[in-house]
Amino acid sequence: MDIFMGMKVVVNGALDGKPRMTVNEKFAELMPADFVTDLNAWMLRRFGRTDDQIIMYGDTVVMGRMAYAKLKFMQ
Repeated sequence: MDIFMGMKVVVNGALDGKPRMTVNEKFAELMPADFVTDLNAWMLRRFGRTDDQIIMYGDTVVMGRMAYAKLKFMQ
């Protein structure tokens, strides 16, 4: 565990590279599966991925490996 600006940093791979946008579940139920798959793939190419960070208890931040690598690069 690292400390960054007084906050504990916990790395969790589950927060890595989540798509920024995906098809709504209710919309997906109404559409053919191939269409939903293609649309999700297009949105991934168009909008990319995000690396989430979660601040817990005010002194701990949990982030994915990709976000952590960016943080280490900025130091």
